[in-house]
Amino acid sequence: MSFNGELFEIMSWLSVKTLHRLSIMTKTCKDFLSETYFIERQCQNSCSKTEECLIIEEDSCLTTKVRKLQFSFLSKPQSYNDIPKKSLKFLVKKGRILASNNGLILGRIVNFKKATELFLCNPATRTWSTIKLPNKELSRRYQTDGSLNITLVCGNACNKENIKFPLDYTLLMFTIHDIEDWNSGYDIFILEAGSNWVLKHENVITSRSLNFDEQVFGIDGLYILSNYGSCFTRDPFPHLFHYNVVRETSRIIRVPQDSDDQDNFDMNACTFRIFGWERKIRDCVFESLCLVKCFVTMIKIWVLECNNKENEKVSTWQWLINIDIVDILGIKEISSWTNSFIILGKNLIYADIDGNVLQYCLEGENYGKLKVICKYEDSSSQRLRFNSYSTTLRPCIKDLIKPSRRIK
Repeated sequence: MSFNGELFEIMSWLSVKTLHRLSIMTKTCKDFLSETYFIERQCQNSCSKTEECLIIEEDSCLTTKVRKLQFSFLSKPQSYNDIPKKSLKFLVKKGRILASNNGLILGRIVNFKKATELFLCNPATRTWSTIKLPNKELSRRYQTDGSLNITLVCGNACNKENIKFPLDYTLLMFTIHDIEDWNSGYDIFILEAGSNWVLKHENVITSRSLNFDEQVFGIDGLYILSNYGSCFTRDPFPHLFHYNVVRETSRIIRVPQDSDDQDNFDMNACTFRIFGWERKIRDCVFESLCLVKCFVTMIKIWVLECNNKENEKVSTWQWLINIDIVDILGIKEISSWTNSFIILGKNLIYADIDGNVLQYCLEGENYGKLKVICKYEDSSSQRLRFNSYSTTLRPCIKDLIKPSRRIK
């Protein structure tokens, strides 16, 4: 087939799922979709799309089976989102979702009879592949341990060599260096060539244990929120741990504090969370992140710009907004606040006790608007786990050529 003409342009705008169907029809079609020029053009066109999808699942422990999994678009109601029902059933049956980024989903296989393994799934094309842990000792350690600390980001986030396309993924894993030592740091592994783990940094010391459920990959590295300090110390607040993957350096950033926080701080009445805030359309990492401090009746949000300058270590928080949970978010009674929320695309998305998932716009022309975006099918669970499933950078057609298993 020729690279010129309307057919090439039309096909370069198609989604991965549609292209996958075409690739299995004839050898001629598969060869055409495998051409380097077509792959690059399809990647560029995919990057210009801004659809974002929300993954909704029950917040459950490792031993509790997740019953339902739901994908929902944010921009406008759509019944067709390139996620086949067989993929949803596979993800629920296979294990737990650990991370998601730009069309790829990383999960862990839950099977107490076998050593722990990871799996990377492209639900749009119904393909998946397994990833073993760095060694057998870690596989056995995490067989019944739910604290598997993984970071997934699409793109060349760590300046790896020989990457021609912007949609390859970067996978980091944090493990305790010595589980018998309370003062032990973290060993950081990076996955190379899709199968080989390399020890990137050994025994990285942090001020406190890290909460890997709260992490953001910025243009200057990985940000992870720590756990609380002791209530008997001068600084019981969590810290923000920053690790520059490329330079292998780390630092601690203090969270913003109000004037009355020091005297009235109650760890049981305050929750800290971090989310990505702003990024360019074609970037896989964020240029800024936001921190949410959630009190009993109030949410306070700050924004921190990521800084990619080599010698710049000063980070300044900028206050964004205070949100009254009852008056602004429409929660009738504070006891019905489920504390299940996420910030995605500069919107606060949260669930109420009736199973509604709502969106409150934090910036832009729709600032201050509140609307119901979907209803969770099973409202018996008051605690939901939200993950973003951004299709801004969809997995390119090159992924279809890689050997992987087919979801049945």
